[in-house]
Amino acid sequence: MVNSDGELNDRVTIDDLVAKYFELGRKIEMLEGARHALYVEIVRHAEEEEAELLPTTEGLIEVKQKVQSYDPSRLSALKEITDPDLLTESGVYTPEHEVTVPETTKLVKERWDGRKLGKIAKLGKEHTEIIERSKVMSRHTIKKVETDS
Repeated sequence: MVNSDGELNDRVTIDDLVAKYFELGRKIEMLEGARHALYVEIVRHAEEEEAELLPTTEGLIEVKQKVQSYDPSRLSALKEITDPDLLTESGVYTPEHEVTVPETTKLVKERWDGRKLGKIAKLGKEHTEIIERSKVMSRHTIKKVETDS
């Protein structure tokens, strides 16, 4: 088999290698399942506590989500309450349009630039609420926070 240095023993057969390979695969699957169950419980606890930072005996743990993108179908409500020129001039919104490239015309779908939505959020509460409802969040990340000790 494999020695403590990670080197193969000369007397190992292919059957031994294959058996060990699949045995390790089963163990990894079991560990991943257990890790996911712990992840779910840690996230649930953080959400119940409404906290991003959790003090534990392992140290300070950060449980965080980031905005991954925005749902364009929900952002379209901004078009009903915002001056169209403001949306396009600010770079937040690009309407559907045609682009001519050599020998053909392509239809380019409308686009929203999530990085620039802050400009529109400043217009008022209704704008901010639409933007908030449009957020598509990433999975939570769980990491240990390094503290200066």
